[in-house]
Amino acid sequence: MIPIRRYALALAATVAVSAAARADLVTTFNGTIPSVDVSMTANGVNFGSNPVGPFLFTVQPGSTDPTFAPNSTLRTFCADLFQNISPPNTYTFTTGPISGLPNVGTDPARLGLIQRLFDRHYETATDATNGGAFQLALWELLYDGPGGLNLDGGNLVVTSPDTIPAVALAKSWLASLEIADPSDAVKYQLVGLFNPTAQDQIAVSPNPIPAPAGVVLGLIAMGGFAARRLRRKGA
Repeated sequence: MIPIRRYALALAATVAVSAAARADLVTTFNGTIPSVDVSMTANGVNFGSNPVGPFLFTVQPGSTDPTFAPNSTLRTFCADLFQNISPPNTYTFTTGPISGLPNVGTDPARLGLIQRLFDRHYETATDATNGGAFQLALWELLYDGPGGLNLDGGNLVVTSPDTIPAVALAKSWLASLEIADPSDAVKYQLVGLFNPTAQDQIAVSPNPIPAPAGVVLGLIAMGGFAARRLRRKGA
């Protein structure tokens, strides 16, 4: 049994190491590129005409977060309309599960729909139309949540007309987002980017999706079975 004093010292040392090892994602914001101008209101606040699309960051050499490599380009989508961010400023984020983002939370339905949006449309959300539609659909999930997703009412209202292709496409995606499809599959590991004073973001991790525990155990068991067969055959 560890004496209480020694245990306290060991715990203090562990906390000190954890604090010293805190990893920061240091980035420079390059802008919303490419983007389309869209007018909207959120929670009753008029945002006028804003560029809507993917956010591009450059990870700085001094960044210590292991998820994203220094000097790499990071494509994200905004998860917070009510804080500011502007190029070419540098921002320091911490990373974690998207359930920790204030506008996401732990509601499984909302988390599932955000994951589905990324799995279905993130790959193509690189131009002004698809990227703009993706960001609008994500804001609808964040500010209105599951149930009757649209951009015409609720907390998020897009006042730009459907003649803007990004607006029409976002509405089309939202109309089918709550309908499961047999081809749906989890393709991306999502990462929340947190900053106390700048807009929080959602990014896709470059790391492969961790296999479910059952799959890992199954692979281990199969490996053991194969090894036993080889030993028997050799004998």
